[in-house]
Amino acid sequence: MRIMRALAVVLLASACGHAPPPKTAAAERPVKTVADVAGHWVTSDDMDWYYALALDPSGGLDLVIDRNKMGKCEQKGKLVAGDAPQTFLLTYERNECNRDFNGASVQVKIESFTGDSLTLALIGTGQERHRFTRDPKSVVQ
Repeated sequence: MRIMRALAVVLLASACGHAPPPKTAAAERPVKTVADVAGHWVTSDDMDWYYALALDPSGGLDLVIDRNKMGKCEQKGKLVAGDAPQTFLLTYERNECNRDFNGASVQVKIESFTGDSLTLALIGTGQERHRFTRDPKSVVQ
């Protein structure tokens, strides 16, 4: 009988355990210059387009978009710091994806940056937004 009670106490004690705490979200990091977010980033969207973004510490931007059957296109430009925090002005040097924007400028806002993820919003293009992750194949960060 004592063994049964001891076993019941052990079973009850183990059954009352708590679920592990949820994983904490990565902390946001401030972005003052392009060098803060420099590196290689990737994402895809609901149309299965694949985006490969390279940000140079000096402000160079190179984005290759694989649009499946429509083929690849490339955007190259330069980012300079904007007036508001975490904003930049992107001037396209070449934009094969939208030729109307060659030489044009758009505002880019860094909405989120944790070191491993980067969310960019292009203001003035219908509020386009992409959440990138560091390219696991890239050794440059």
